Amino acid sequence: MDIRVKGMGERVVIAGAGYAGLTASVVLDDKADLTLIERKHYHEILTRAHMVAGGIEYVQEDVIPLGEVLKGRDTRIVHSTIRSINLNERKVSIYANDGTKDIYYDHFILALGAEVNYNVKGAREHAVGFRSIEDALSIYRRFKGMKDGGSMVVVGGGATGISLAGAMAELRSRLRKRVRITVIEALDRILDGWDGYIVEKARDILEGKSVDILTRRKVVEVRNGSVLLDGGEEVASDLTV
Repeated sequence: MDIRVKGMGERVVIAGAGYAGLTASVVLDDKADLTLIERKHYHEILTRAHMVAGGIEYVQEDVIPLGEVLKGRDTRIVHSTIRSINLNERKVSIYANDGTKDIYYDHFILALGAEVNYNVKGAREHAVGFRSIEDALSIYRRFKGMKDGGSMVVVGGGATGISLAGAMAELRSRLRKRVRITVIEALDRILDGWDGYIVEKARDILEGKSVDILTRRKVVEVRNGSVLLDGGEEVASDLTV
């Protein structure tokens, strides 16, 4: 399938409709013959996924159909999964109902995003990743199902972990649950690289919501019902993210 639109210039194939892929589509609109490959029919606003996990926003509020995002633009949207990429022949092979199809390009933009790296012992079996709206919904449901006296551990005190911890503290308050929420960060402070004022403000807000923050602690193993730290300390956890 050698796709080219007459008069539209060079062919650009973009793999992935996350923030990077959509930004490329918008910037290059009217400048190239654009094809966007994405298996999903929607874009997830991942910067607000913690709001879904905390039950503050509905899934529908943070998922936008791709046709709506790119409405009025010339980008061709192909909903499929990539089978292979041939850099020498400048083509992308995608899965189709009748086998595979090839899409040729002059320029290729790889923007497939990231996935959770389960490089801690037991994490894949006993932890929940947090990289999608679906993950957020899973966290929300599991938290709601927890009994009083339970515990949740958020591994990582970056922006994602801190946002999630705050949202879960809000959910805990609304549900009137007695659940311990703990953030564990290997570095000496949360939000590494952020302005000191913001770091202290975030810590104050979380501690004011009864969120425990442990720094200079590294999780070396995730177990069924707990996490093990590098100093030998074991922290109870019914839900580890």
